[in-house]
Amino acid sequence: MRELNLSSYTRKIIPKVVAIAFFINSLDSMILNIAIPTIARSLQVSPLELKLAVTSYLLSQGVFIPVSGWLADRFGTRKIFMLSVALFGLGSLASGFSFSLYQLVLARLLQGVGGAMMLPVGRIALNKIYPKSEIFKIMATVGTISLLGPALGPIFGGLIVSYFSWRWIFFINIPFVITGLILINKYMPNLVNHEVERLDWLGFLLFGMGVAGVAFAFSIIGSEALPFSNEFIFLLIGVVCFGLYYLHHKRKINPFINTAVFKIRTYRIALICSANIRLGTSALSFLLALMYQLTYHLSAMKTAILLLPYPLGMLVTKVLATAVVNRLGLKQTMLYNTVILAFVIISFCFIQPIDHKLLIVISLFIFGYSISLQYTSLQTLNIIDATPTLLGQMISLAAALQQVMGSVSVAFSALLLQIFLLRHRHVEFSAHAFHSTFIVIAAVILMSYYHIAKLHHDDGQSVTGHKSKRKLVVDQ
Repeated sequence: MRELNLSSYTRKIIPKVVAIAFFINSLDSMILNIAIPTIARSLQVSPLELKLAVTSYLLSQGVFIPVSGWLADRFGTRKIFMLSVALFGLGSLASGFSFSLYQLVLARLLQGVGGAMMLPVGRIALNKIYPKSEIFKIMATVGTISLLGPALGPIFGGLIVSYFSWRWIFFINIPFVITGLILINKYMPNLVNHEVERLDWLGFLLFGMGVAGVAFAFSIIGSEALPFSNEFIFLLIGVVCFGLYYLHHKRKINPFINTAVFKIRTYRIALICSANIRLGTSALSFLLALMYQLTYHLSAMKTAILLLPYPLGMLVTKVLATAVVNRLGLKQTMLYNTVILAFVIISFCFIQPIDHKLLIVISLFIFGYSISLQYTSLQTLNIIDATPTLLGQMISLAAALQQVMGSVSVAFSALLLQIFLLRHRHVEFSAHAFHSTFIVIAAVILMSYYHIAKLHHDDGQSVTGHKSKRKLVVDQ
């Protein structure tokens, strides 16, 4: 790769520009969860129907993440990074001006497309601009700044909902978007890969429609708020598209997603475990925000303060994860974490925010630390046996699965809650319904224990330094 002629000031500011984009992306989910009851009242829908505002964003990310790297190589990092930030801003603006759930879901889909390209293109740009000797330090700094998003999200959400209109949880992104666009245009070079292969567009369309169809079908089960809520039609479309993609990819030399990746033992286990873990954990902040506000009638601000230890625990992981995994190895770390995560979720059946605030703070901090450590371990497991030709596809597919399972998790948890609420219909938003939901998702998490146990004790040894002294790269 040719040497880039960039001034020292430009080289210092580019990571900060990327960090702004990562920050607003990571801020989004936590800030929205706090506002869900308020938005539901404003749009005159059930709070559970607002799951669609969360799932639509994650769903569009899952569809477009795999193609974002190719777009950056083909058209240039600056152009695609600017496009991603602009789409995210337009989606935020449209979300703030939404006056129905239907409008909000469409706006969030647009916002998710921008968010899908933002993270991978930002990482690609940094890897192309800086030498490998500097990239770990830069990514650690950018990653830490991005984690400030979920850390500040609950507080921002609580303040906005308490003292302003809920619409400002989306409008707050606009100053960051405008600043980011100006800085990207001024400082980021437009790096193009002139040797990039042609994209398998038909494969992308079939695979993307398969993901969208199946995930959206799960998202709208039990929903009556949208005019097109027929989950069976979307599920059929998704399954048919996956079948057509399978037939298509067998005839392509360079398919969009090569199914050979599923033959790699460690990667296959990582995907299964990631699906299990994310299905059980991704909706926790969504459920707790609903329970504390609708069942225990806490204000948005008090709920935000209670949820704050969750992202703070994730921040602490950035400091300690390397030492923990180097000491225990991937397999033992993940086995211990699986049990810890399940028991912490079950603990919310016994501690309530009126009398047990300190216990909630401790539990959420432990959960944040453990889930971040588990995600870090899974991301490492994704690549330990990757071949150079499949590495890009393996990373993209794992990232897409992460977002799709986040969407399915919220939909699955909301459906469970809806079912259990019918059993306790004499009490609106009964605590027992939430507790039953927690028990089921804890059981889902424990299912991953069986698959993690299939790992060899020396899996990942060359990366984690469990016996050697090499370091685990913590990248979230």
